[in-house]
Amino acid sequence: MKRYLSILTIFFSLSCKNSTNKEDHLPIDTLKINTDTSLNQNVSVEDWKEKGKKLRDTNYQYLKQLLDKILINVELHKDDNFYSGNIETSVFHFKNMNAAFQFGNIFSADRKHLLVKRFINQYDGLETSLFSDIYIFKDNKFKKIISDTADIGYSDDTLQDINLDGYKDYMISQYSGAGCCPRDSRVAYLYNAKNGNFEAVGFFNPEFDNTNKLIYEMDYGSPGLVSIEKSKWNGLSKIKIESISPTHFQNRIDSFEKPYTYTKTIYPSEKVLIIKEVPKEYKKLQNFEYFISYQD
Repeated sequence: MKRYLSILTIFFSLSCKNSTNKEDHLPIDTLKINTDTSLNQNVSVEDWKEKGKKLRDTNYQYLKQLLDKILINVELHKDDNFYSGNIETSVFHFKNMNAAFQFGNIFSADRKHLLVKRFINQYDGLETSLFSDIYIFKDNKFKKIISDTADIGYSDDTLQDINLDGYKDYMISQYSGAGCCPRDSRVAYLYNAKNGNFEAVGFFNPEFDNTNKLIYEMDYGSPGLVSIEKSKWNGLSKIKIESISPTHFQNRIDSFEKPYTYTKTIYPSEKVLIIKEVPKEYKKLQNFEYFISYQD
């Protein structure tokens, strides 16, 4: 999910504020890279591309040094039950970067993990990118097991039990600024209690029924052209049960059967049924009104 950052001559104010539960401060004054920030308006396209490449490379060098500093600092606290902290810094010109980390029994009581979140905002509040890394502390060493980049409409990240197995999971949400229709995209890293690793599961416009361990997802498109899928949890897997979509006249997407009917597909058999009413459980969904708004 990586996207190259475009060239912007934006200068951010410099600030530095550190906070951890132990009042520790992560030294960042050594993060120094000489960068040419001057942009000539009369440069050629090739020059702009070269400056853009330098800017991107510099961004990643800064982000890497932030990660390295956190790893060095956490190494000193590897025997602690819990250790966390934040970095807010713009010691780099026209950069707006910060980082947060937590180390300890984040996901389970029998294993320690380190979760590092690094943020960069090149657009002064318009868009933020999140670089997530998860390490497992094993054999007195930190081993990276997850690396994720969310930079197209990053909106939120949470630690919660997604699949309802009693262990916390890590989920990242993105909502793109471009598009015609609902587009809530999420990736959940589900904790595997057997080995301390994670399984990645994607969602699109999800709504969760935790009581019945069900997930409803509406795909992307205009009303009348989208379906809603229902899935259930089976451990770390999301298993599709059925889907419901508008019934189209002679398979023409611009014409519907009247009175309106719906096509229900049952999985894994893929048996197709034509039904007159949407089941009540679907009518409770927040996306249901959008789903049927094609009707007269």
